[in-house]
Amino acid sequence: TVGAGLPTMITLRRILDSGDEIKKVEGQLSGTLGYILSALQKGDKFSDVVVDAKAKGFTEPDPRDDLSGVDVARKALIISRCMGQSFNLSDIEIEALYPPEFEDISLDEFMSKLPELDEIVDDKVKSAKGKDKFLRYTATVKPEGIRAGLVEVEKASPLASLEGTDNLISFETKWYTSPTVVRGPGAGVEVTAAGVLSDCMDLYGSKVRTQWGNL
Repeated sequence: TVGAGLPTMITLRRILDSGDEIKKVEGQLSGTLGYILSALQKGDKFSDVVVDAKAKGFTEPDPRDDLSGVDVARKALIISRCMGQSFNLSDIEIEALYPPEFEDISLDEFMSKLPELDEIVDDKVKSAKGKDKFLRYTATVKPEGIRAGLVEVEKASPLASLEGTDNLISFETKWYTSPTVVRGPGAGVEVTAAGVLSDCMDLYGSKVRTQWGNL
C-alpha cells in the first residue's frame, strides 16, 4: 500500500478516471519518519528519537531501512507508475538521513554512531524554525521527476500539522488547484491490513468491470 490504510490509490484512480490532469502529488508517506520529524520539531535529539522509535517497533529492525528514504521513494514510484510515468527507482532523487559511510557498517555500530548526527539534524530543524517553518520528509511526484527528502513547509501547510505516525498525501490537479488532501494513520497492523484489502478489492472490481466491458 501507499500510506498504510489511506485510500491513496483509489483517490488517484478516480481523479485520473475523471479525465483530470495531475500536476503534483506530495505527501508524508512514512509513519516512521513522521514520528521522528514531529519529535525533532519538539526539540528531541535525533539519536534519542531513533532509538525510541526502534524500541516502540515503529522502525524496521534496521532503522536504516526507514532513514534511507528508499521506502518512501518506492511508494512515490508506485504513484508515478499509476499516473502513467515510466520512471525507475534509479531516477528518483533520494535524501538519506545519514551519510553514505554509515551504510555498510553493522547495525550495532550504526546505532552507536547516531549521536554524531544530532548536531547536523538539529541545525536543519533550527534552520526551518528560524524561517517559521516545519521540517518534514516528503515524497513529491511531478511530470518532470520524483524526489524523496526533507522539505521546509509553511505553518499553513497541512503537512505542518502532522503529529506522530500520521500520513498525509495531497493531489494538485488541473481542476483541483487547491489540493485534495487525504490524511490518516500511517502505521499499525489493522489500518495497513485494511488498506491492503481495499486495494485488492479495488483490483478485483477493476477486473470484473473489464470483463463485463468486453462482453
